[in-house]
Amino acid sequence: MASLRHTLKNFFGHKAIVLMYHRVADAAVDPWNLAVSPQYFNEQIAQLAKNFTVVPVPELIKNLQQKKLAANSVSVTFDDGYADNYLFAKPILERYGCPATFFIPSHYIGQQQPFWWDSLEALLLTAPQLPQLFQITIQDEPFYFDLEADAVLTPQLFEKHKAWRWPDAAPTRRCALYLKIWEQLKPLQLAEITTIVEDIKEWANQKPVFSDVLTPMDSSKLLDLGSNALFTIGLHTATHPALAYHPEELQYAEIAENKKALRPYAPVNAVAFPYGNYNNSTLAVLHKQRIDAAFTTEERSLTAKSNLHCLGRFQVKNWNGLQFEKQLRQWLKG
Repeated sequence: MASLRHTLKNFFGHKAIVLMYHRVADAAVDPWNLAVSPQYFNEQIAQLAKNFTVVPVPELIKNLQQKKLAANSVSVTFDDGYADNYLFAKPILERYGCPATFFIPSHYIGQQQPFWWDSLEALLLTAPQLPQLFQITIQDEPFYFDLEADAVLTPQLFEKHKAWRWPDAAPTRRCALYLKIWEQLKPLQLAEITTIVEDIKEWANQKPVFSDVLTPMDSSKLLDLGSNALFTIGLHTATHPALAYHPEELQYAEIAENKKALRPYAPVNAVAFPYGNYNNSTLAVLHKQRIDAAFTTEERSLTAKSNLHCLGRFQVKNWNGLQFEKQLRQWLKG
């Protein structure tokens, strides 16, 4: 009877949470709340190491497969493979012995080019001067937008851009244009997106310069991460599409190509959906390719009953250590 009580408590009571990071950097603008400063990241990981049980993602998956979870366990994940993960996050994780998994879109490895959404941010939210009338063609449809006085980036305007976080309403016409374009580009394939971003650069007469920190990791950094017992590499598709907008054949190809390209880094057999976007076709692809687990951006804790192919994660924001610990305990309480 005691054994049965223990089994029932474990099945229904124990919870785990998965943290989702993207960047560890001091970002000039950050509309999607993707960046945690190195100082705050250090404070957060210190709190994790001191007060919580940090479980590597492969162990978490194994525990879920066996329908058991350690009480109040936490797993750490990163999406997209920014170079700042290697430069700033890695030393801090090593300092505290904190395991983490990095989900990598393989097409971008070593390209020394920013992701399209970072290019769009730089063009529309930080360029000193833009033409007042935005006009471009997207999928054969003309797109017009009048920036009015916001064509000129005043210090006051830039302060609004730095403070803006989605889903708050766009505080300037530049922010409104950025959101409209982002929403138009997100469902497209990368080749179409790249062409449109180049057209926007031509319209803006701007060629933003990006530091290495804002570009994806190269193969040497990934190999170094993969060779460290603390870290694992995970799947994040080849080109980072919003999967549910595309046919099953393309979804299959994206994950298959990603698996093949990441083979040298011994990836864990788990995928994080770009943008957290998936549908029934995505789940069918996971079964066909025998993917062990998949992570979404849906904010929910895990139990022994959680579906391995749509595991929730919590996005970590730019909180100091005490704010982070308070939020973590609230998440674990559910």
